[in-house]
Amino acid sequence: MSAGHRTVIVCHWGRQNAAKVFMIGEFDVSGNNIKIYNAVDDLNDFPHVCLDSSGRVLVVDSWNNRIIMLNKDLQLERILVDHLDSNPFRLCYEEKVGQLYVGESVENVKVYAVSFPPSQPNHSKQAKR
Repeated sequence: MSAGHRTVIVCHWGRQNAAKVFMIGEFDVSGNNIKIYNAVDDLNDFPHVCLDSSGRVLVVDSWNNRIIMLNKDLQLERILVDHLDSNPFRLCYEEKVGQLYVGESVENVKVYAVSFPPSQPNHSKQAKR
């Protein structure tokens, strides 16, 4: 459920007119579409998202090796982190301390100090599964 609302954010993809369609939508508890983000580029089959306290949506765009930020209206606000090294697939945002954790497919977790503009990773750790 999104912050302060009785809604849910859903990532989905499919085909429309023989083209792949990647979307992130906000739906109310009755399943009605409130707003939707149509990705210009392929995000991936199952993009991972998290919300900040302002209702912005952080999205792992693993096929383009980046983290994007959508505003509360689900419009692209900015590319938060670009040129990630190794297929990002999960994220966690600790807003109170301003840290963004990005899990990569090679068992690494990169930690970013989230500022505007975002900083370079301040360190990397090997994650054990």
